[in-house]
Amino acid sequence: MDRRPGQQQQPQPQQPPDQQGEEYHNRFINLARRFIQRPFLAIRMADNNDDDDENGLFLDNDDNVHFFGNVDEDDDDADAEWLADDFSDEDMDDDDIEFHNRIIAVDSEDDDDDLDINNGNNDDNRMDQNEEESRNENETNYDISLPVEHSYLGGLDSVDSARCLFTPGSIVALKTLYLNGMYLIPGQEIPLTFSNRITLQFITAIIEHDDSRTFGIRIGRFEDRFGTTAEIRSYSFKDDRSSITIKVQGRQRFIIVKDFNNEQGEYQPNVRILPEINMHDFFRPIVQSEYRLSRKSRTLITPLPANSLNQYDNNVLMERLKSVLMRIFEYRIKNDEFSYPVDAIAFSYFVLMTIPFPDAIKTHLLKIDCVNLRLWLEMSLLNENFKFICGTCRQNLCDRNSFLVMSKLGTSGTFVNSNGFVHELYTFSKVENARRVSSYSEDFSWFPNYGWIIINCRRCRTHLGWEFETRKPNIVPKKFWALTKNSIRLAFQSDGTNGDELFVYKLFEQNPILDNHH
Repeated sequence: MDRRPGQQQQPQPQQPPDQQGEEYHNRFINLARRFIQRPFLAIRMADNNDDDDENGLFLDNDDNVHFFGNVDEDDDDADAEWLADDFSDEDMDDDDIEFHNRIIAVDSEDDDDDLDINNGNNDDNRMDQNEEESRNENETNYDISLPVEHSYLGGLDSVDSARCLFTPGSIVALKTLYLNGMYLIPGQEIPLTFSNRITLQFITAIIEHDDSRTFGIRIGRFEDRFGTTAEIRSYSFKDDRSSITIKVQGRQRFIIVKDFNNEQGEYQPNVRILPEINMHDFFRPIVQSEYRLSRKSRTLITPLPANSLNQYDNNVLMERLKSVLMRIFEYRIKNDEFSYPVDAIAFSYFVLMTIPFPDAIKTHLLKIDCVNLRLWLEMSLLNENFKFICGTCRQNLCDRNSFLVMSKLGTSGTFVNSNGFVHELYTFSKVENARRVSSYSEDFSWFPNYGWIIINCRRCRTHLGWEFETRKPNIVPKKFWALTKNSIRLAFQSDGTNGDELFVYKLFEQNPILDNHH
């Protein structure tokens, strides 16, 4: 029987319930009207006379409550649809609370008859197997603070230096590196290993002779003249000083204005530090006494509609982005394992790190100075319907609902292997069309307590990333997948195309809101 929200069941003839069943029925209706207040909540009740005879209520996205099951058409309490009133637990008496505790649980063993309570879409509503396992009392959620420590690198010496921030708009001579395909986002911390003699001398000189311990990393393609300042936070030489491993943190964006080489032949161009333009609240009072007016009251005296003004309100945009990201981070947030950045600037960069946007989109977003515009564009991108495909053969791999948080940074992480190759990874709970091509190993594992297995695309055999699996009985999830940024693409389904460049053109070149920016 299809019981998805929005599809009401036709009333069926039924035997009158006994006195106890009728009492349950009436109490159920009254309680549900006061209790159901949050989206995607369903309550189901079976009459005592017939286990197959079920009634229930569910709440849709518009806060409309729908009744399903066998309903007496003449019963005023069994309206097919009505708007839920705002009631609190204080409105319930002891009998109501006891009754609520008896009916709120839905039998999970009824696989064939369970109600899909998320817009009728099982894919959007499915609970990852990893999250279901984590509810076992004898198991422990993986500590997501471990990956960001990069313990596989061994002991690194911390650098004693004050945080180096240049004045926005100023021109500075900055030693700069170009690392092919590397994107360093402000606030992001990444490990790097260098064994090339020239680069090794370059980094060593910064550590030993530059008090700021800061250099620049160009982003995107070589012809893109943008980059991010990188502050060295810790480092370690090999015993013979044949290589060095460092951890750097992105600080500020810059644009190269003039190319220069210093006396040592090192690339040290003049760069302009780009500002972070954060527009203030349109309704922020100028006079202290006006704070007594509510935001809604101030909105009513403007000629502009509220929807238009909300596009330029960072707080509104952040809340909308959080609602989109909630499917990914909700479980960790509930367990106090994760929290969003509070600052609008930091939050805009967090979104950029969390979603594996194509390089062209990342470059465009990092060029934007206005924080509000960056948030607005990220909101537009996340409103698109996309999935992840193999970057070579376009075989389907997973959808956006498969994201899994395995780090304090969210679903993303940047790691370096023993040979110095840097991999930007995104973690997922489920991946299809991938095959294992190596045995299990725990050597140099980026996720402590997990071993790794190399995976390739099943169709074209391109390297996709790794499957991580734990053999410790008390840790969940038991396994997850980490795909490299360079191996996957976003397939935007709204326009029927897989072309990243076409989507970038539609979003950035044909959008009037960007005219003033360009």
